[in-house]
Amino acid sequence: MSSGTTVVRAEAPSRTQSASWFWPGLGIIVGLGLAWRIFYVVVIGTPDGTGGDPFYYHAQANLLASGHWFADPFAWQRVHSHIQPTAQHPPLYSMALATVSLFGGQGYMAHKVASCVIGAGTVLVIGLVGRKIGGPRVGLIAGGIAAAYPNLWLVDGLVLSEDLFALTIALTILAAYRFRDDPTIKSALLLGAGIGLATLVRGEALMLLAFLTLPLVLLTRAIPPGRRIEMLVLSGVATMLVISPWVIRNMTAFKEPAFVSTNSYGVLAVANCDATYHGQLIGFWYFNCDPGSPGDESQRAIVARDRGLNYMRDHIGRVPAVVAARVGREWEMYRPWENAAFTQFEGRPLWGARAGLVSYWVLAAIAIPGAFVVHRRGLTLIPLLSQIVLVTAIAAIAYGSVRFRLPAEVVIVSLAALSIDTAFSWATERRRRDAATA
Repeated sequence: MSSGTTVVRAEAPSRTQSASWFWPGLGIIVGLGLAWRIFYVVVIGTPDGTGGDPFYYHAQANLLASGHWFADPFAWQRVHSHIQPTAQHPPLYSMALATVSLFGGQGYMAHKVASCVIGAGTVLVIGLVGRKIGGPRVGLIAGGIAAAYPNLWLVDGLVLSEDLFALTIALTILAAYRFRDDPTIKSALLLGAGIGLATLVRGEALMLLAFLTLPLVLLTRAIPPGRRIEMLVLSGVATMLVISPWVIRNMTAFKEPAFVSTNSYGVLAVANCDATYHGQLIGFWYFNCDPGSPGDESQRAIVARDRGLNYMRDHIGRVPAVVAARVGREWEMYRPWENAAFTQFEGRPLWGARAGLVSYWVLAAIAIPGAFVVHRRGLTLIPLLSQIVLVTAIAAIAYGSVRFRLPAEVVIVSLAALSIDTAFSWATERRRRDAATA
């Protein structure tokens, strides 16, 4: 078993705790990233949500602080005395904002600043991911890119769950590398718990059980083959234990079974209709595609699901083109400038969305060599590539949107930092050789 571990770690970066300058440097970067985020939302300004997901999270956080347990904000908005249960979205982001509401921060600005703090946490953890795959200098470069990258700080002012999703995904990547380095029961449980936390932010993270946990555990040579299934089961159990209180609540709160969220069913309706299968909105979504239906939230979700699936079956010949458009939009290979304009619906300024687009193109190109460096050093790519697969799957099932790409942004930033550091090291070594032979 120890020899297998040696093979896995053969060319991994040296222990990074010995770099005394790493933590002070990363602390400065995180502080600057937080300062910029707060300046952006307070001084430059982002619009307050008047509806949709930003209002949902903002109002639900205040309802939670007032003692109303995951009440539907839209029903409450119509009739303040009308409190009914909701599971439109998983609970963790609303709960995070509710901690601020409990101390009197019930306005949009308070929740935006809280999101800035979460965003700064993402900068910190991306720095740790960079350190893991390339050493302390890569960690600082990754943290610096994360602090400045528009696609990460723009979301902090929108009051959207993707803000916390990026943080939980980065933590899950760290947990995955910890498991690969030290494949024990404890590290398997931590990996499962990380996926569980991410699922409580956005339900699609549950797919990481298949995309991340399964291949990571089964391909870890340091674990005897007979124990891999045991580790796999333990990690999956940890995930289910983390999400089980929310799932049990959902199963008992509605007339029809609801698992992690009801919104995933609604997406099928707004993404599968004439408007999104043809014309300008192909591969995107259109709210009017779902006219609604009677019943409680779970019953309406099932009707929306069936409406979307029936449309898909009736227009099966268009599905390949639509899925290609969705994935193309997700990775900015199809109508990228239009995608940037569409993000204004979320509250992003057009200049910021375009800056994010150009930055993404540059970083994505730089990140590609970093993946080969990770492989050459003997580190597994599974924790990183699984996020790429997750994002692609989300787009194919739902629609293409920049906000869905946050898990991949964590990976892109980390790999770009590794590419930059590798190029710098190569150039330095070449100058040293040239000086020695001069």
